[in-house]
Amino acid sequence: MVTVSAVEPLQLILVLALIAVFGIAASLVMRAIDKRDRHALDAQVMALWEALALARHDLRLEVNERGERFLHGTVRGVRYTLSVMSPGRGWSGTLGVTARVARDPAPRLVVWPSSDLPAWAPRLPRQVKTGHDEFDQIFTVHTDDEALALGAVDAAVREALLGIPGAALVCDEAKLTLVTGLDERQVDAELVDLVRAVVTGVCVPPEVTMPGA
Repeated sequence: MVTVSAVEPLQLILVLALIAVFGIAASLVMRAIDKRDRHALDAQVMALWEALALARHDLRLEVNERGERFLHGTVRGVRYTLSVMSPGRGWSGTLGVTARVARDPAPRLVVWPSSDLPAWAPRLPRQVKTGHDEFDQIFTVHTDDEALALGAVDAAVREALLGIPGAALVCDEAKLTLVTGLDERQVDAELVDLVRAVVTGVCVPPEVTMPGA
């Protein structure tokens, strides 16, 4: 009596080969769809950012050789850049802002929605309250100089951070990094105004009122 399986080895090999071919074909199709969707998104974002830069005299659009987009702005002499966060900091694909701090001395502070700070943020010894109930319920302000921190996180900065979805910031070594929970398609004039408010409060030296003015 023959007990060999009804499926011959050659037939089994053919079945497995067909499965592999279908798998490869499906993968290629998905890659093509992803590439098409990415090109469509790039065109959509480029049009959005170009229109915003043309509508405002305080913005300049830059696209580098890798196709990465940057919106450069200036507020009261301080330059800032809005772009997609670089990989490696946990926010790849979301919008962030960087700027140099012109205040002297520059505040060292971390404003974060929780006590679980990212690894790249400095560990500062003090946590301070701003006196703004809604803000203090959402954010924790870490610093090593309470007066400098509260001077930087003024009422306008607090309102701006509350208005930016997913906002948090780190100011260290005279550099501001503002992270958001937004993507490239959510850049608009309102967001730019909120960013400018944060940069102004944290980076721009406070105006000095002359005696008798």
